[in-house]
Amino acid sequence: MILGNVKHKGISEIQALCLSHKRAVTEGWLDNIAAVLFARHIAASEAEEEIMKELEKKYDNMKDKLILQMLEQQMGADEWAKYSEKDRQKKLMQVKLRERQLRAAGRESEADELYQSMINVQKIKEESEEAARIRQKDKIKAMLEYRRKRQEEGAKKTMKNIKMTSLNVQLHYSYCVHWVFSQY
Repeated sequence: MILGNVKHKGISEIQALCLSHKRAVTEGWLDNIAAVLFARHIAASEAEEEIMKELEKKYDNMKDKLILQMLEQQMGADEWAKYSEKDRQKKLMQVKLRERQLRAAGRESEADELYQSMINVQKIKEESEEAARIRQKDKIKAMLEYRRKRQEEGAKKTMKNIKMTSLNVQLHYSYCVHWVFSQY
């Protein structure tokens, strides 16, 4: 840096630069090394800031999607489908604004509870759906058991009817045979 600007400087300026450089070396200032290290650090921090901004954007987009999904699940798919995209975005902004207000007021726990309540509503809904599935499964089992018993009872009745019919046929046959023999 110093050498690049030497052409444009006068002799007195160059001598002053040399004296300040000698003094920095003798006193151990290490300006050149610090400049190189900090320049890299500054460049690295600028790159890191850019990466952090991109990550924050990505995180915010993911968070928005999750909030929209939670709102949909909280309201129900049918009700959510009735909303226009503008109304959905309005609901999203209301939730985000409420969260920002709570965090700005230093009420972090309440802001976390905002999302926790949405998650709890989802859990309750899933549990009730699971309970409904279990009840439905039990109903189906009971119906199948009832059908099986009815079929068994029907089969028993059919067998009994077959036996009775067979007995009646035998009795009728023996009566007929007896009648025929009695005629002679």
